[in-house]
Amino acid sequence: MKSLSDLITILDETGYPVAFSSFSSEGSTQAPALPYIIVMDPSSDNMFADNTVYVQIDEYRVELYAEHKSTATEKVLEDVFRTHEIPWNKDSDYIESEKMNRTSYYIEI
Repeated sequence: MKSLSDLITILDETGYPVAFSSFSSEGSTQAPALPYIIVMDPSSDNMFADNTVYVQIDEYRVELYAEHKSTATEKVLEDVFRTHEIPWNKDSDYIESEKMNRTSYYIEI
């Protein structure tokens, strides 16, 4: 996997709706039914050598939104990560104002 478009293509394998940044940026006025995935803007963790970026590493946050915390829902995404050999870390929180659970996966490409 070398790009954001590669990542989106891989995430589509979950069968969940996927958008970069928000569904409104994809031309929709509202989010689809849960569960769905949002890929957030990358940060970087580059490697440097000889005063230059030797290896560029983009860190993405892949957010899985669901009505309730569900290991079965998370497993679908985690299995896709495993299939494509994408290592990840995750954390989870409940968004009270939206009445939904967010599980954030941190990956590098």
